[in-house]
Amino acid sequence: MRCLLCFLLAPAALGATPGSCGELCRRVRASAEQLRARQGTCGSSRPLQLQSPPSSLEELMVVFPVVRRARGAERQYVQRSASALKRELSFVTEVLVVGDAGDATATSLHTLGARIGTRARYQERAKHPELRDPSVLRQDFGDPLEKVLWRSRLVLDFHSAIQTALLDDKALVLTRHALWLEDDVELLPGFGQLLRSWLEQHGQRKDWLVLQLLGFERDADQRTWTWGTQGWGGGGTLLYNGAWLSSYASFVKQNFDRAPLDWLPKLMAPPEGLQAWWQPQLRPVLLRHFGQHSTHRDFW
Repeated sequence: MRCLLCFLLAPAALGATPGSCGELCRRVRASAEQLRARQGTCGSSRPLQLQSPPSSLEELMVVFPVVRRARGAERQYVQRSASALKRELSFVTEVLVVGDAGDATATSLHTLGARIGTRARYQERAKHPELRDPSVLRQDFGDPLEKVLWRSRLVLDFHSAIQTALLDDKALVLTRHALWLEDDVELLPGFGQLLRSWLEQHGQRKDWLVLQLLGFERDADQRTWTWGTQGWGGGGTLLYNGAWLSSYASFVKQNFDRAPLDWLPKLMAPPEGLQAWWQPQLRPVLLRHFGQHSTHRDFW
């Protein structure tokens, strides 16, 4: 039987012939087999092992979700977002692409994996058992059940990806910071150096949970004001402090239907001894939320 990943990664743009399995395809298939072997333990909780946060900029990974969008917009989005990621974050050695199989995922893997020194892996979007009965989900904020189901799935996707990273000791040390970079967000020129400078100054602090990158001021380019956000979009793209990543993953699992993904960090109580989280924002804003088509089928 023809390998699904062979089909996924076989477009002419990847330099493969139909039915063949190149090096990138073999790496992705091996990653998928390892993940399936660990599937029974991915939902288990792990006690917090507080260690010193990263001392080098290599202690940073990127999780890059690629999810189907209205009108198939993800195919165009990833060409732009993945190229910017490769350009700005050349010092990152690990990128976990997680999401739906398809041309967009193959394009992102090819773009990111083409860089020497960057390891791009693929994790297929999980089928979350917590969503089998939507009627039991919490319906806060007056959201209709369909929207609660949609946003809960995105939160569980985040948890699944982070838990996979935490369980893979070879891919991720426990204290490595994690950048959750949505596929409709573009890193603008200078972002990489700005982030490096911020991490050199603040990366070892333990009093912050997330570094906010978007959503706290309007995009000056009004051409991006295309789907009702008036330039305030992209709040889900955040940098998570590796010192708290394990405990935050547990919190997310317990509260997956409580709030949208970008709201949850504000709901997690600070650890004992810390009165309140420091809530830093990376300035100037050197990202652009260009997405017009959501992953929700009713959002256009």
